Amino acid sequence: METVTLKAPPGSGRLDRYLARHLPGKSRSEVQRLIEEGRVLVDQRQRKASFQLEGGETIEVRLPERRPDSPLAPQAISLPILYEDQWLLVVDKPAGLVVHPGAGNPDNTLVNALLAIHPEIASVGSPLRPGIVHRLDKDTSGVMVTAKDQECYLALQKEFAARRVVKKYLLIVRGSIEKERGVIDIPLGRSSQDRKKISTKSRKTREAVTPYRVLLRKGGFSLVEATPKTGRTHQLRVHFAALGHPILGDPLYSGTAKRLFPRLALHARKLGFTHPMTGQALCFFSTPPAEFFAFFRKMANPSVRP
Repeated sequence: METVTLKAPPGSGRLDRYLARHLPGKSRSEVQRLIEEGRVLVDQRQRKASFQLEGGETIEVRLPERRPDSPLAPQAISLPILYEDQWLLVVDKPAGLVVHPGAGNPDNTLVNALLAIHPEIASVGSPLRPGIVHRLDKDTSGVMVTAKDQECYLALQKEFAARRVVKKYLLIVRGSIEKERGVIDIPLGRSSQDRKKISTKSRKTREAVTPYRVLLRKGGFSLVEATPKTGRTHQLRVHFAALGHPILGDPLYSGTAKRLFPRLALHARKLGFTHPMTGQALCFFSTPPAEFFAFFRKMANPSVRP
């Protein structure tokens, strides 16, 4: 790791702008990333990117080792795009598409598709999850936002962490939920028995809150709109299973081998947020998959009822 030491002259101005001028080959967004990661010290103290230099300060920058070329291969995969500008990309993820490579899924992912469209995304965020700000499970369809720029990536992460992003999901669950509206407030954590699963009985849990409303009841099933306030792994799947109404087609939490739906009946219908670079309020919608409506039409046929 290389350390660069600079002495700020009077009138240097903002820390990030000064470093962008004096670190060869580093853009302002790259400098802001270094500051965010705690790699920049001003007189032995961490400062924000907006810190005003008065002159005379000693600035130490610990540069990370050069990132090797991305190990991920670009792949031409059809990807419905809802919106795009120079900073971000909003996609309508189809069910069955894994978001990023991992164990058992080395390629043919959303990330591979993004790299084929915009190779520069390889330098944004994590090397193995470039551009990925949040994720949807493989069999969950719907709206996702990804970042094309490091500064935008960090800003979007903060928006999600601060719970300023509006998310609405459609799901089909087993059973007729009694209440028209409700809030599931059950902390969640990683299961100690099965590391692939999330549990309500874990010794280490984090807050998880899911408001919901029932849109339709038919044939022993309910169509539900959920607006999660937190973004825990498998949150909706575990919460509705804990409520006694597991999501249809869920192989992990449904507790039944009977498959009445071709995949997990979960769809990210709406995503709303403030554009971190322009300040514009953005809201995107994904049309519910045809199989959601087809399922309830079939409820008139008693042979498909549980």
